[in-house]
Amino acid sequence: MNVMHSPTTPITGGGSQPDLSKLNSEDKESLVTFRKRKHPMPDQPCECSYEIKEIRGELTRMTSMLEKYVETNQNIINQMQESITEVKTQLTDLKTSNEKAINLIQDNLGEAKAQISEIKSTSISMQIEQNIIKTHVTQLESKITFGKNKLSKLETQVCQKSMLTPSVSSTSQSYINEEMIRELKERNERDKNIIIVGLPEHITSNIAERLSKDEFAVMNVTSAVAIDIPKPTRVFRIGKFIPGKTRRVKICFDAAGPAKQLLRITSTSEITTNNMTYQTCDNYSNLTISKSRLTFFYLNARSIRKLGKFDELKCIIQSISTTIHVILLTETWIANESQAQEFQLPNYTHYYNFRTDKRGGGVSDFVHNNLKHNISESIYLDGNNYLWISLEKYALEVGVIYHPGDTNYKKFVEVYDGQLQQRKRSIVFGDFNIDLLTKENQSKQYKELLNEAGYRLLNKINKKYSTRDSTTRKSILDHVCSNLKNNDFHMAIINSPMTDHKQIYFEMKKFKPAPKIRKKFDAIDYSKLYTSIETAKLDPMNSDYTIFENTIKHHITKCKVTKNKILNLPQDEWIHNEIISEINKRNQLWTELKKQPDNEALKIDFKEKRDYTAKLIQTTKNTFYYKEFIKCTKKPKKMWKIINNLANNKNIEHELASRGHLAATETVVAILENKRPKLYRMTNRFDPRANPSNWIIQVPTSLQSCRIVYTTEYHRRSSGALKSFQVKQPAATTMKTHK
Repeated sequence: MNVMHSPTTPITGGGSQPDLSKLNSEDKESLVTFRKRKHPMPDQPCECSYEIKEIRGELTRMTSMLEKYVETNQNIINQMQESITEVKTQLTDLKTSNEKAINLIQDNLGEAKAQISEIKSTSISMQIEQNIIKTHVTQLESKITFGKNKLSKLETQVCQKSMLTPSVSSTSQSYINEEMIRELKERNERDKNIIIVGLPEHITSNIAERLSKDEFAVMNVTSAVAIDIPKPTRVFRIGKFIPGKTRRVKICFDAAGPAKQLLRITSTSEITTNNMTYQTCDNYSNLTISKSRLTFFYLNARSIRKLGKFDELKCIIQSISTTIHVILLTETWIANESQAQEFQLPNYTHYYNFRTDKRGGGVSDFVHNNLKHNISESIYLDGNNYLWISLEKYALEVGVIYHPGDTNYKKFVEVYDGQLQQRKRSIVFGDFNIDLLTKENQSKQYKELLNEAGYRLLNKINKKYSTRDSTTRKSILDHVCSNLKNNDFHMAIINSPMTDHKQIYFEMKKFKPAPKIRKKFDAIDYSKLYTSIETAKLDPMNSDYTIFENTIKHHITKCKVTKNKILNLPQDEWIHNEIISEINKRNQLWTELKKQPDNEALKIDFKEKRDYTAKLIQTTKNTFYYKEFIKCTKKPKKMWKIINNLANNKNIEHELASRGHLAATETVVAILENKRPKLYRMTNRFDPRANPSNWIIQVPTSLQSCRIVYTTEYHRRSSGALKSFQVKQPAATTMKTHK
């Protein structure tokens, strides 16, 4: 059936069919539909599907990356927490060490207070004793006056008797006077003599030979006690010669002074017998040379820069038939570093100290490279040159000093005395411009300074052994002194026209170093431990962890061995003598600056020295530890020792049995991990190098709540590529199982 619709009129717009070509704005919105249109070709994919897949892929990758990032952050946080705990433990250790140090200081303060109280009590007792002595002195004076009165009474009585019997009294009086004169003469003669007991007597039938040997031994003893003692007029033994019996020796002098001086010194100090021999010559081949001695050659050069003088020195060294270990020069007249570098001897190291303000002066040391040596101190101060070299093998410091006569003597004495007091074993050469042959106040003060510092002059105080001869006088201006005791020395004074000063050849007995100390300690034979654990019958299916732990302990104790270790001397740290010397120089400038605060040049010098010293300390420390780390490239034990020193950690003794630490190599750890009960493994096969993060394993609390912690750093300090683990009770019961 057809349905006819009335047409629409274009004018009115009526009718049943709307005109879609002409729509209002309201009609447009009402006619919009949201129905999904079908794809004209459903079998073919849409163009945007590839982009959607790519977006989805990117999203999955980003999510995976974010997950990995979260995991890595979590691992880093865990590591940071572990390091924080380690730092906390180290801080607690530091606190405990500081507390111990404070307690020690308090104890020392208590001891110091006790010593002060003892000193006070002794001073009080000394005052009481002095008062007692004063009372005794007054009593003695009263007794002396009483004796004088009695003598006067006796004299009056004798006079009265002489009046009665004149003939008898005259003869008796003359006899008494003769006896008194004889007694006084004998007393004066006895004051000039001393007796030595215990001096070895040589067994020989020749009387002259015995006397000469006795005189030589007596001279050694007297020179050891006091250097300026003259030669005795007579030396002889008391009593009859009997082989095997030592007689006393009587020594006679011209005057009573030497005998009193010897008795005074020996009553207050110990005698150190030093065998000292002397020689004068003008030919180097005539030098008395002994084997196994430390040799020195000293020369006042009077400008080594003068043409031909250094070549002559080379010839002198070559002409001496033994190796000269140390060559010492004064008055080198070197003015700067470049000039000093010009003077080098083959197989010697040149140390020098020169003037910086005027011409002349300067000292040098040429040390043979067969000796281990380094510079100890080098100072130029107030016109004086001081240079000290340390010989490590002999535990000896060798000094060379130049003191011109026109500088301040008091300042020189202060500095020189401080240097002598600092050194335990030393020998000093130098031109001091102090004549030991004179009895001037300066010479006496100089000798007293050496005696108070524990040094003695080794020069022979005799014009025959003078070190400088002029047309008018002989003098000893070049000195050798030492604080060594019980040593053998030989000194030769060599006449030469090279300079106006004579040369000195000096020998010293070698110093034997102390023997090395050996210590026994327990260690583990890791190869034996490896084979022992490899053959151990452990059932991985057995979940009893105590069996596994006891088996490990049994094999550790079974493979222990005893070893010997040489305790080496402590190694040199980065703080050395150069730094100390620079600090001392800075302090000296500081004291001078306090005295002269308005001196601008001194301020600049002090600031430069202060900055240089600070920089020197920092750079020396950095270079020292850098070199030490380079040395320990494949030595983890030494590297961990350096790290502990830097971190101020305690040195841990690796006594495995006492502390429960079980040490093994990587292979042993791998075997143990593979033989551990499978219930607590993280992987089927254990590789210690593959995944170190899996080395922390916690065991359930039902099996004794043990926690075995494998560490990669604790026992690396005790062996090369060592891994270790420790059995200990956990702080809280934690359970973590790995399938």
